[in-house]
This record gives sequence, C-alpha cells and structure tokens, in this order.
Amino acid sequence: MTDAKSQDSSKSIAADASSPERSDVAPTGPAELASNTGDTVSQAPPAARSAPSAFAIPTSVSKKDFGSPYLYYLIFLFFLANMLQAMDRTILAVLIEPIRRDLQFTDNQIGLLGFAFAVFYALFGLFIGRLADTRSRSLVLSIAVGFFSLATAICGFVQNFIQMFVARVGVGIGEAGSVPTKYSLIGDSFHPEHRASVLALVNAGLGIGATLGLVTAGILADTVGWRTTFVIFGLPGIFLAVCMALTIKEPPRGRFEIRTTENGETPSLKDTLVSLATNRTFVFITLAYSVTMFSLNGIGYWLPSFLVRTHGMTLTEVGLYYGLVSGLSMVAGLVVGAILAPRLLASDRRWEMWLPGIANILVAVSFSVLFATQSLIGALICAGLNSFFLGITVGPASSAIQSTVSARKRGVAVALVMFVSALFAQGIAPWLIGLGSDLAAPTYGEESLRFVLRFSPIILIAGAALYYYGSKSFHGDRVD
Repeated sequence: MTDAKSQDSSKSIAADASSPERSDVAPTGPAELASNTGDTVSQAPPAARSAPSAFAIPTSVSKKDFGSPYLYYLIFLFFLANMLQAMDRTILAVLIEPIRRDLQFTDNQIGLLGFAFAVFYALFGLFIGRLADTRSRSLVLSIAVGFFSLATAICGFVQNFIQMFVARVGVGIGEAGSVPTKYSLIGDSFHPEHRASVLALVNAGLGIGATLGLVTAGILADTVGWRTTFVIFGLPGIFLAVCMALTIKEPPRGRFEIRTTENGETPSLKDTLVSLATNRTFVFITLAYSVTMFSLNGIGYWLPSFLVRTHGMTLTEVGLYYGLVSGLSMVAGLVVGAILAPRLLASDRRWEMWLPGIANILVAVSFSVLFATQSLIGALICAGLNSFFLGITVGPASSAIQSTVSARKRGVAVALVMFVSALFAQGIAPWLIGLGSDLAAPTYGEESLRFVLRFSPIILIAGAALYYYGSKSFHGDRVD
C-alpha cells in the first residue's frame, strides 16, 4: 500500500469507467474523483479515440476523460432521481396526520398504504429488473421516473382510501423501475473499486431528498394543504424523466468482469434466478438487507407521527427540526462514507459487508434510546446519529451486490433484493406497527405507538449477524 497515492494520481472514477482491467487501488476521497491531471493509464481503440463529442461515454482511461461533461452529468442525473424518489417516499410519512383527519383513515389503513406501495414495488421490480438486463436502461429509467412522479401528483386528488391505495400502487410501480436500472448503469460505468464512492455520492440525493421532503412537506401542508403538496412534489420528476430519455447513453455491459460464463449473452431468467439462489454471498446480502430494512422502514414510516403524538410537535416543526437533523446527518454520513470506503476497500473488499453490520449495531442502540427518552432534544440527537451511521454504509452496502453478481444479472439481482425487502420490510413492517398501535391504544392511548416502536430496533442485530456470515464467502463469489 506504500505506492497507493502515486497510483491514484493516474486514476479516477469516471475514467476507469471504460477500463476492462482490474485495479487494486481506489481513490482516497471525493476530491480525487474530480482531479484532472491528464495522465493516461491505458489506450483506447483508434475508433474510440476519434469520437468527436465531449458529451459521450469516455473510452480511454485517463484523468483528462473525467473532465467529460457527460460523466459529471450522469452522476448528477442519478443524484436528482434519488432526491426526487426520496421526497416522494417521505411525503406520506409527513402528511399522515392531516390525511388521517380529512379522510378518516385508521392507523391500520395508513399502514396498508405502505403495504400497497411495497407489494407492487416488489412484484414489478422483478419484471423491470429483467428489462434492465435486456433492454435500453435509459428508456426504462426515464419511464419509471416519470411514472412515480405522476402517481405522486395524483395522490393530491384522491377522495377515499381506495383511490389513495391505487395512487400509492402507482408510486411503487414507478420506483420499482428506477433502482435496478440506475444500479445496472453504474455497474457498467465505474470501476469496481470506485463504485462504493460513486454510489455514496449518487445516494447523497436520498439524504438531501429526505431532508427536503420532511422540511418542505411539513411547511407546505400547514400553508397550502396536503393535496397541493402532493402535486408540487410530483411535477419536477416528469421534467427529469424527459431529460433522461433524451440524454442518457448506454455503456457496454460487463466491461469490468474478470470472469464470466455468459460469453457476451444475457442468460435466461431461469438460469439467472438459479445462479443467484446458489450464490451464497448474494443470499446473505438479500437476507441482511431485508431484515435491516424491516426495522428501518417500519420505524421511518411512523417516526414523524411518533414525534407529533409523543412530543407534541407540529408538522412544520417535524419538517424543520427532525427533517434537517436527520437529513443533514445522512448527507454527512454519505460524504464520510465516500471518503472512508475507498481506504477500507483497498485493504479488504469485505468491508462492503462488515461496515453495514457494524452500523446496524450502533443504530439499534441509538433507536432504543430514542424511544425510551422523554426529551425531545435527546430524541432528535438520536435520530441524527442513526442517519449518520446509516449514511456511511450506503455506498459499501450497495456496492456489495455489484461485486458478487455479473453484469448481465445485476438488474434481476437488484430487483430480487427489492422484492424480498419490499414485501418483508416496506409492506409488512409499517402495517404491523400500525396494527399494533391500534391494538395497544385502549391500554396506552397516545403512547401506543411508542410502545410498539420500542421493539423494532432489536431486529437490526439479526441483520448485523447476517452481514457478518455473508462476508465469509465474499471473496469466493466476487466477479470483479
């Protein structure tokens, strides 16, 4: 590792997007992602070198290539897509209380809205993930972003539970197409040892989107009402979808793989599923992620309502205080993760599994304190710590799938993780908490939600154990 810095001077994330060779050195931080020295690592084919457009997929591996506007632009588009997706997910959690009052929903029905999103997110994720492995990913992504944005806007016009249920189904279907296509495009655009940093930077949009969603949804709900808030949140994504359809280009599939049995052809869906089912590390990643998200989604769905009911916050206060604390902490964690991950992965790629497991334990402790304390300030501090720890792990946890699944199976692989985690976490967890709150209400009153939420963090410990056991086979299942 003594010459790592000198090797870093001849690499960049974006430049390595075109290199088929494997590298054992990663950049040391975000600043190096955008450095621009012009040092060349390998030569591009003559035809590629003659390409005249700067706004094209770079084909030579040099620092200069990272100056290509397209490479910055691609990361920026994915960042915006994640930001809008996080905003559209966050909005319902913030608006639960006014929706519940206006439309007379029970906690059980509110929980079922999460189930509606999750089931169709899971089911359509498998289908759209397959499309991402076989069709134009830019087209699939643009349609998906436009669809979930339109469905979000439609939520502002519903008049009853059935209509809201159908609208949230639409949001789930649209978001199902966004995740696997983005991951597939990133997998073929950036060098394996740089993906964790790229994903951390792209997924900073999730933290910023969650922050904007919490802050602006609460303020807008108190000023223009929850219906107009849905419409305002949905419209920007429609314009982004058009921009994506017109400008995103397709990179070659599998350009970084060091071993493959597919000979340049996409395997059948059956062969893909069999391969994934026999991939020990992928199975543990799926289980660990699903168990983790079961706890996190259940808590996240109800936490704004918990702050309103238990600590007497208004929606505007939830948005300003909880939104800013958790959102900015998430962004800080993502930045730290982008800096920290390359250093850890340069020493051992299994940190893609170890880091999420460690974070699970820390978050479990912090959530337990959050639901036990009577102090609002203490609860907000714990919420910030949780978001920070989780932000650090976003890049490595996301990169682990790419590291252990070949390029022509990644769309289905990501969709399969989405399928299991959506049904188990996004669907069942919010509904169970809402049902438990209704059942506990006769005894605990407004504190019934706190009573149920206290048990949720325990599940994170199981997720940590699954990440650890999955790391044991990580090196054997690596494909790049």
